[in-house]
Order: sequence, then C-alpha cells, then structure tokens
Amino acid sequence: MAVGLDAVEREAERVVRPAVGVAARHVDAFDGIRGLAVLAVMAAHVGLNDRGGCGVDIFFVLSGFLITGILLRERGQRGRVSFFNFYARRWLRLFPALLLTVLLFLVFARVMGLHMTGAGWDSLMALSYTSNWTRAFGNKPDYLGHTWSLSIEEQFYLLWPPVMLLLYRWLGRTWRGAAGCAALAAIVVAYRWWMIQAGATEQRIYNGLDTRLDTLLAGAARAFFMPRVTRVGGELLAWVSAGALTCFVAGWLGDSTEQVTLGTVGLLVGLSNAPAGAAARVLSLTPLVWVGKISYGLYLFHFPLMKYMIEQHWTVRDKTLVGISVAFALATASYYLVERPFLRLKDRFRGGRERGPGGKWIECSLTKGAG
Repeated sequence: MAVGLDAVEREAERVVRPAVGVAARHVDAFDGIRGLAVLAVMAAHVGLNDRGGCGVDIFFVLSGFLITGILLRERGQRGRVSFFNFYARRWLRLFPALLLTVLLFLVFARVMGLHMTGAGWDSLMALSYTSNWTRAFGNKPDYLGHTWSLSIEEQFYLLWPPVMLLLYRWLGRTWRGAAGCAALAAIVVAYRWWMIQAGATEQRIYNGLDTRLDTLLAGAARAFFMPRVTRVGGELLAWVSAGALTCFVAGWLGDSTEQVTLGTVGLLVGLSNAPAGAAARVLSLTPLVWVGKISYGLYLFHFPLMKYMIEQHWTVRDKTLVGISVAFALATASYYLVERPFLRLKDRFRGGRERGPGGKWIECSLTKGAG
C-alpha cells in the first residue's frame, strides 16, 4: 500500500500552508480517505471484487501529497531540510509495525508447519523493502507479498527529498513547481506505455518503482500548488471526484492508474477549497477516521490472514466475518501498543522544533534557521 499505503504521518494539519485555507480539521478528511482506501484493498483480498489496486493508487497519491507537503513546510520554515530527521521519522512511523507483522508471521509459520525457508525469504524481502522488485522479476513473495507497495513508498521516500529540493530551488512552491512534478509524472506514464509495448510483463509493470511513480508525483504536484476555485466549485469537485473513485472501486467504470490518480487529486483539490463542506464532513465521520488511523496495521495484518484462509478454502462470508475481525483486532492493538509509542519518539526528530524550558519541544519561529 500503500499502501500506503502512506505509508502516512499524523502531520497532515501542517502539510499545507495557511494561505491555501486548509484548516487542521482537514486531517480527519485525510484519515477518511485512508479508511476508504484500505477497505477497498481488503474487500478485494476477501474476494468481494478485484479492484484493490484502486485503493493502493489512492494511498500512493495521498502519500506523495502529504510527504511532499511536510518537506516543503520544513524547507520554508528553516531554509533547509534535515534528511536524517526525515528518514528517522519515516523509520519510526513504518518499521515497528512491519517488524511486528513479520515476527507474528514467523511464529504463525512455525506453528502451522509452513515452509520456513520460504517464510524467511518473504520476511527478508519485506524488512529490506525490496519485495516489489522480487515480485517484478517473477519471484513472488507468498504471505508477505502485499509489502510490495510499502517497498515502493520507502524507495520513493529515499529518493524524493533531494529531487524535491531541486525542484523547489529551480521552480519554487508555485504552479511551476507543480508543473515540474506533473511533467515528471507524464514521463513515467509515457515510459510505462513504452515498457508495455516492449513486452514487459504485467508483474514488472505493476511492481516496479519506475513504472508506479506517477501516482506519488501527482500527489506531490498538489502539495506544490493548489488551484483556487470557489467554495461551491470545490464542493462540486470533491463530490464528482469521490463519485468517480466510488465507481472505479465498485467496478462500474474502468480502473486505470491514470483515472484513479486524477480522481484522487481532484478530491484533494476539492476538499482543500471546501474544507468545511459536506464532502469533508462525510469523510470526517468518526468510523471512517478511526479506520484511517489504524489503516497501516489493517493493511499489514489482513493479507497473511486472507492468504491462509484462501488456502484453507474458507468462504467469502467466513473470511469477512472472521478474517477481517481478527485483522481489526490486531491493527487496533498494534496502533495503541506499538505504533503510537514510537510515534511519540518522532518529536525528537522534528526539523522545525528545538528544546525549550523543561526539555519540552517547541516550534521554531519562521525566521529561525532560515538563513
């Protein structure tokens, strides 16, 4: 995921400058989007439909948007970006829950008598964030195969900060910076089309970082610049985009990566222009927000469960009732017992903060460190 898929921080309220009119309440709407995206992925793995890829694409766009916004904010406040702090925050956000998933899987594999060599290989590829490339070239991981999307996001996080800073220096945080991101995304789309024409396998196209970057770059473009429309126009755009995404996930319309990407970017633009509108309120409903908050754990835990149940010929109903319930229980425990404690440690690596009286972390002023 995505999956994101963020793969995504709790820092969304600081992603967009106040000038674009996005209030802190927008965090809930972003969590709502994450919640719907992970439910789409889980529905596909249960066997209810085959549109899980739509959820992954939504995660990618949202991750590109939020991560780029966080980097831009730090650059704007301090005049520079601490790569060490950025990578430390990413590690604290993503790795502990992944490690827990792998450890639980290895225990499960031993108890259930699964092939331990294969389980060990799966675990190594997951923890090294390389499973997308093993899938791309035919060596498909088994129970941890879903970590391909996490691998793509981690590889993007590794490569994107210096590239983004170059775009910022050359083009600024304006429509020109967004156009630069969009141009890079267009190049990826053209390259993907060329790879398809050249006979690349579906697995190579689906799992390669080089062939999936356009979704992340589209989200980054939105972080660089927000088109301004009226509140009514933003509300209309949000509902049209949400309706299109619903049709993609439900299977009523095509589900190409380009279509889902445009729909997600449209939703982000619409919500940003109408942060107090009905669409934002729907996406901020408490159940959706809660699912969004534990979406990372849901994505990690549900797939190995579904894989085992499929091999044991469980029905769709039983997979839904039992498998999804267990996934929610594990994800909830992971969020409160593992993820949140490590999230608190991220404050030690805030680029825009310094120690204040009593050892507490405080925000630096906009001018401090800007030289």
